[in-house]
Order: sequence, then C-alpha cells, then structure tokens
Amino acid sequence: LLAVSGMEPRFRNYSSDSMSSDGVFIEELFYQGMLRSMDHRKGRVSSVFVLFQQLLSLKSFMLQSYPVTLSWSHLHEAVSYGLLWSAAFFLATQPHPFYVSNERDRVQKKTFTKWVNKHLMKAQRHITDLYEDLRDGHNLISLLEVLSGETLPREKGRMRFHKLQNVQIALDFLKHRQVKLVNIRNDDIADGNPKLTLGLIWTIILHFQISDIQVNGQSDDMTAKEKLLLWSQRMVEGYQGLRCDNFTTSWRDGRIFNAIIHKHR
Repeated sequence: LLAVSGMEPRFRNYSSDSMSSDGVFIEELFYQGMLRSMDHRKGRVSSVFVLFQQLLSLKSFMLQSYPVTLSWSHLHEAVSYGLLWSAAFFLATQPHPFYVSNERDRVQKKTFTKWVNKHLMKAQRHITDLYEDLRDGHNLISLLEVLSGETLPREKGRMRFHKLQNVQIALDFLKHRQVKLVNIRNDDIADGNPKLTLGLIWTIILHFQISDIQVNGQSDDMTAKEKLLLWSQRMVEGYQGLRCDNFTTSWRDGRIFNAIIHKHR
C-alpha cells in the first residue's frame, strides 16, 4: 500500500527513526512519525489520529515472537491489525470532504474580500475579514451605495440593535431592487455566519456586476446566472471537446478555465 501510494520512502525514514540506540523498534515513535509526515494534510489528521490511537492500543503482532504454527487467534489479530492500518492510511490519503469544503470557502472568502475592497475604496473604506467586518452593517451599506449610486440611511450606534438595523437596511434595499435573497436574515450577517455571508456577497455580485453582461443571443428574461453561463459557452466555442453545460461538473477538470484564459491572453 505504501509503495503504490508513493509515500514508502517517507514512512521508511520514520521507521528507521523509530529504532532506539540499541536497535529496538519503538512502536509509538513509529506512529508519531507517520502522523508528522502527514501534518500537511491538516484537514485529515484529526480523523486519522483516532484510528492511529486504536492501533497503538493493540498489541502489535509484528513485535511478538510467534511460533511457526500460528493459532487462529493470532491470525485474527493480524487481520484486524492490517485492516485497521489500511483504513487509517486510506483516510489520510483521500480528499476529506470537510477539508475540500473548507478550502473552497477559504478561496471564496479571499476572492470576495478583494472584490468588496475594490469598490469600498471609493468610499474610503477597507475590510480585512469578510465575516467580521460586515457584521455592523456599515461596510455593507457603503458597498451598496457605491454600487448603486444611491444614499442609504444608517444607524450610528454600536449596540447589537443598531447592527441588526443596519444589516436590515441593506437587505431591504436589495429586496427593493428585486434581488432574491434565500434564507438570509439580518442576524445571520450580524453574527458573522460564514456560509450566508458568502452567499450574500455572491448575490450582490450577480446582481450588480454580472447582470450587466451583454452576450450575443441572450434573451430579456435571462437571469444573471443564465447570462454568465451563456457567456462561458461563447468563450469555449471553437475548443474541440469542450462543453459548458453548468457551473459544476463542466468545470471540474479545469479545461474550461484554461480555455477562457487562453481566449483572453
């Protein structure tokens, strides 16, 4: 399993490091070394650590002086040990769903923060943390003022009531502009809810920036998302074997990204 995964050399190093000065194999040092070798997979180490702890609690069949003829109990222990070891290593080397989700949210947060700051510059404002710096509603209102060219009212107090009121002013303005908000409340933003804050900013981007896209062949009743999909389809025309049917599976292999970059280089 280690040889196939390409991690055998790294684990062999930790295996040799697990020998004491007199050449005795120390099992705990071996597994601690394996955990360190996987430290870069931060999203997965926690789940794998639980399994490794179970491994350490077992009596290693490899360290016992078994007779030539193994008993059924020895064989059962060996199989259990091997299966648990394999399961632990499999979890460590497979993409963890929580790790992937957190990485995606991190990238979105970084991208949206840059987009927000690009527009807040016009109002002499700047945010550092997207989730924290929108909680009082002031930066959110300023963003909408810059994007719409209108002036909105705002509460100047610092209490939670004032923060909720400012966020509600921003949400009401979006609803007045026929922007569809799904399950986003003022307390979600005031409490710094990551998922809903990202969703709100993406909705604002769709309405104020992407909705202005003009694409050949678009119809008047198209949504901003449908226009963006049509634009993407136009960008990959002429690239053999590429089809942009959606914003999920069509983009997974990265070829559409490359085609769009190539189109505009």
